[in-house]
Amino acid sequence: MNFILLTVFVHAVLYIPDTLAFKWTDTVPEQVSVCVGKPAVFSWKFAIDTETESVFIMAWLGVVNGRTQDLVEARVREFNFGNDAVPNQVAALKLKSAALSDAGTYIVNVICMTKTESVPQSLTASRSAELIVWKAPSTTGDQLHAVLDPKAVKIQTGKTSEWRMRLSCGTFLGLGQPNVSVVWKAPSNKTLPSTSYDWGVFYLDIDRTEVGLYSCQIDPKAPALTCLDPNSFLLSNVDIYVSQVDVRLLVLEADSAEQKAENAEQKAQNAKQKAELAEQKAQLAEQKAQLAEQKAQLGEQKAQLAEQKAQLGEQKAQLAEQKAKLAEQKAQNAKQEASIAKLPTQLSE
Repeated sequence: MNFILLTVFVHAVLYIPDTLAFKWTDTVPEQVSVCVGKPAVFSWKFAIDTETESVFIMAWLGVVNGRTQDLVEARVREFNFGNDAVPNQVAALKLKSAALSDAGTYIVNVICMTKTESVPQSLTASRSAELIVWKAPSTTGDQLHAVLDPKAVKIQTGKTSEWRMRLSCGTFLGLGQPNVSVVWKAPSNKTLPSTSYDWGVFYLDIDRTEVGLYSCQIDPKAPALTCLDPNSFLLSNVDIYVSQVDVRLLVLEADSAEQKAENAEQKAQNAKQKAELAEQKAQLAEQKAQLAEQKAQLGEQKAQLAEQKAQLGEQKAQLAEQKAKLAEQKAQNAKQEASIAKLPTQLSE
């Protein structure tokens, strides 16, 4: 069963006139912690002179999610409002069932007044507690699983690259609050942090020469582990053995897969180049066709010009023929005129 841990950081503010005997009588703890579903009690003791003083007001305020509220109206809470007849008193707030939504700052204001003076003296004493919520992590099956990934990963180191084996540990449904992380124990007994995290799984990349027994576990320094059941498997480490045979097989498979990928990439590049050449040839053929079409158009234009020249020549010949006919007609007319001109002379004879 998962629990949530509440941690309380406490501060105190006190204003006390010289005429009042009020005083806090306890040492404020730095932290108070409980898990979800368990009661959380904030309790600070103080003392008054019951003959001369009385508790006028003891009020609790909560600043939760940025909003201030009067906790008298809040649900599932119990309060101690003080008792004037008792010198040793307690300012206490009890959260019957702590929840994530209880995170925030809680403030108690105690106002005491004198009983006997004609002009009552008063004091205001305040204490506050900041509630920080911790949540336990969760995994599938409530336990960790560690495996050697079936594929090696290539890591770039400077200008060179090398194959690494990848161990995985998970699978986490939630990392808790604050988030937990996974640490690894190497065959050399050295503790190593995880290399990366993704989708609920922590990874450790190891060199091909670093074979032997590895183990993974949630970092025992994680505060959220306090809320786990003491018998939870999440508090245990999980072992995984990496053999030299495993490493060799993974490296061979990785090399083979990489070579296949390179060959496929080369084939793809060759096919792309062929396609580009075919496209270039098609473009050249299209350009040649366009040039041939342009030549045909030029030939057609030349033929049209020749035809136009022939038509002009024919028109010129027709004009010349017409001119010749006109000249011949003029000559005939002139001859007729000459004949007519001779007629009077002939008649007179």
